[in-house]
Amino acid sequence: MGINILVFAVGTVFLYYGADFLITGSKTVALKFKIPPIVVGITLVAFGTSLPELIVSIIAILKGEPGIVVGNVVGSNIANIGLVLGLTAVMTPIIFSYKKISFDLYFLIFITFLPLLFIYLGDLVFWQGLLFLLLLGGYCWYVIVKDYDFDEDSHSKILHGSFPIVFRIISGIVGLGIGAHFFVLGAKGIAIALGVSSLVIGMSIVALGTSLPE
Repeated sequence: MGINILVFAVGTVFLYYGADFLITGSKTVALKFKIPPIVVGITLVAFGTSLPELIVSIIAILKGEPGIVVGNVVGSNIANIGLVLGLTAVMTPIIFSYKKISFDLYFLIFITFLPLLFIYLGDLVFWQGLLFLLLLGGYCWYVIVKDYDFDEDSHSKILHGSFPIVFRIISGIVGLGIGAHFFVLGAKGIAIALGVSSLVIGMSIVALGTSLPE
């Protein structure tokens, strides 16, 4: 049990710093090209902070643990709203115009409802996964073509980093890969030791761990 917790902790650390390096490098590139911060948040930062979930889920499904995959996705979405949004709102008020992201919020509700419907009807299969990817592509296209304002002054300080951009991005990718491997290995060992299902582990410690970058 102790070794599984240690392996899980090591994986969490690699996931956190891997995502941090990747996000910082990607965000710096985006801001240098004067891409609005909301677009950076919805695309590069969102994709970057979701990479731990993606890599952990891919490794989990290859190891025959679908419960970790489903639990990770569901638990992470809950953690993003309950933990991430809740904690940041407690620290300082989040002031943002509803009109600017009204479509994004409605799309969030829609794409959250879809897996609930599909799982209710049966297993998730190829065409449903393809539909999710097409919806993601369409949403990204909408974000890119939508007109957002860019506040250069408030984000100019992010353009300077202590490490080269390329080094940060490569280090982030490597860190995510290593972290995901240890993360799933430790989570699976903890589940076996505690005698609980992989779904419970996925919705709890795996979801919280992969939500750390957010």
